[in-house]
Amino acid sequence: MAMKSQSHPTDWLELATYLSGAATASIAALALGGWVTGLRELAGVSRNWIPMAPNAAVALVMLAAALALMQHGDKRGLVVAKALIVAVGLVSLARLSESVTGVDLGVDYWIISAPGESMGLIPLGKMAFITGLSLLYVSIALFLIASGWWRLVAEALAVVVAFVGVIFFLGYLYQAPLLYRESVIPMSITTAVAFCFLGTGTLISVAGRDLAARARSAQQLRLQAAALNAAATSILITDRQGTIQWCNPAFTELTGYTVAEAIGQNPRFLKSGKHDAVFYQHLWRRILSGRIWHGEIVNKRRDGSLYTQEITITPVRDAHGQIAHFIAIEQDITLRKHAEAELRRARDAAEAANRAKSLFLANMSHELRTPLNAVIGFANVLLKNKEGKLDATDLGFLERIAANGKHLLGMIGQVLELSDIETHRVQLQSVPVALDRLIPEIIAGLEFQLRDRPIALSAKLPDRITPLRTDEARLKQVLVILIGNALKFTERGSIVVQVAVDETTRQPVRVDVTDTGIGIPKDRLAAIFEAFQQADFGMTRKYGGVGLGLTLARALCHLMGCRIEVRSEVGKGSTFSVILPSRPA
Repeated sequence: MAMKSQSHPTDWLELATYLSGAATASIAALALGGWVTGLRELAGVSRNWIPMAPNAAVALVMLAAALALMQHGDKRGLVVAKALIVAVGLVSLARLSESVTGVDLGVDYWIISAPGESMGLIPLGKMAFITGLSLLYVSIALFLIASGWWRLVAEALAVVVAFVGVIFFLGYLYQAPLLYRESVIPMSITTAVAFCFLGTGTLISVAGRDLAARARSAQQLRLQAAALNAAATSILITDRQGTIQWCNPAFTELTGYTVAEAIGQNPRFLKSGKHDAVFYQHLWRRILSGRIWHGEIVNKRRDGSLYTQEITITPVRDAHGQIAHFIAIEQDITLRKHAEAELRRARDAAEAANRAKSLFLANMSHELRTPLNAVIGFANVLLKNKEGKLDATDLGFLERIAANGKHLLGMIGQVLELSDIETHRVQLQSVPVALDRLIPEIIAGLEFQLRDRPIALSAKLPDRITPLRTDEARLKQVLVILIGNALKFTERGSIVVQVAVDETTRQPVRVDVTDTGIGIPKDRLAAIFEAFQQADFGMTRKYGGVGLGLTLARALCHLMGCRIEVRSEVGKGSTFSVILPSRPA
């Protein structure tokens, strides 16, 4: 069974407005039909009645149509309604100007040429002065209503029009001779009745619009109140002194206090004692100055437990611009604060463990280097074979001991250097560095690694490079690592070291090491800079190394204010770029 929609007072007022407009249009249409068909009784011609003028009939129909169009509220209807209202207003002004100036503009014959007869001194079909004035008044009233301007003025004009219609109707009804002075063209009885309906309809339209506006405002307020009550965050509204005037259910859920217990209280009853008086003084100074305060406060629930909330307090001003209320939006962040504390503890523990690891590695590295140097040193002594007692096999074993010892010593040196960087025990020596000298020196020192391999190692340098202020030894170490990696993972092709400079200052901005090696998969580009990582886990067995070189290079670059970027494609090679800081010597 379908439910009947509940009627609203605005619906009845809108219906009354339509009926008033329809009655006005019907009366005017009958009069106009009388003039068109020659049925003079419809027009109101009789021995005792004055007929409605044709222009007045058309004007009333147009105003009734405008009143109906205004009820829809759509833009096109309002435009048409305003056009009809303006047209009637112009006709009314033309008729009134005739009466005032005595100049005949023929207004009464614009629509229909009425018979040239008269009832005494009153001509038939002549628009009365009071009719023209009433039409002007109601036109102004309707235009103001359609535009949303000066509602009280529109109401006053509508009352005047309705009152004039009532007076003339009563005059006819009771045959009051005052309305039939010979020097005045009186309003016809049908026009008077039409003005009664039209004036009343205009008043009802104003009342309906006001009531509809109030209904919309009330609905909006109900919607806002429902939204505030349904909000998951606690919301408080206080007066200027801080007395709570309203709170939503989320406040009760957060604090444990009911709405009745909170209303009339000051939020200070939630104080936990975790903040001093200066904290609250600063808060009040800020919001009383009209600014928004945002921060975190630790408060106490009804059961005594503490909670942390993130609060935004916004001042609300009254019509005079004075601060009248404050709105506080509060969100419980207790769990978030606990999680942050746990993360801080975990981070501190991890940092402590990392420092302990670095110290352990540093100590162990120092302890390992001493006996390892002894092993390498004695192996080199034996390799000299001064007494000639060692054969080729023994010398081969000694060479293997010395080579592996040197490799192990290099790896320990890298671990030691990484630990020194992590424990901030590395100091830089900033000096002017000429890259056009440094890079050829590095290449010359690494050419022995080519060993007749089908690889071309070269440098591509600009004509002029401005010296760069940095730590030469550390920068050289980074470039040696990058070029060494390129030599390790390139079986044939080329390795090019290129310097890019600023065209104006000739300041070096980037050093690229480009190879035609095996390349790096995209999903491993970030991992290669992590300690003990390579692009492929199988590379350790095939190419050797433990994956500390790039980690050390990145740490050294960070220490010097540089950074390393990499571009690579599997099977086509890689480009490692050292982005240099802009610090000319």
